[in-house]
Amino acid sequence: MLTNMSNINRKRLEENFKNSVWKDFLGKIRKIKSQRDLQKIIDKIFTPTERIIIEKRLAIFYLLNQGLSYRKIGNILDAPCSTVSFVKNNFTRKKRINRHWQSEIIKRIRTKPSPSKFPKYRTLRPSDRWRFLDR
Repeated sequence: MLTNMSNINRKRLEENFKNSVWKDFLGKIRKIKSQRDLQKIIDKIFTPTERIIIEKRLAIFYLLNQGLSYRKIGNILDAPCSTVSFVKNNFTRKKRINRHWQSEIIKRIRTKPSPSKFPKYRTLRPSDRWRFLDR
């Protein structure tokens, strides 16, 4: 039975540590000489649910390369078209802006004064709150 993947801890690893872990993992993958050894490593690392998710995503990518439509792929794999679109876009999309920079951009946008004709609510006395409508 599949479990909900939304319960993953969202804490990020430190960049240097993460790079070291990936370098070590990829080094071990390069040393694999047979499909059986690769299968053993995959079975040790991934849960059955994670393997199903990876298999479906790889199958989506394979079927997209075969020229099938999103709907046909969704029917074959029992996956929503949004998942097919997500997989395709992740293989073809340019690199995203770092989330840190996204939040900085949003902060800059929010701090700019808005060209609103409505006065700020907190700067008015209660009796003056709606007076601008009489102008």
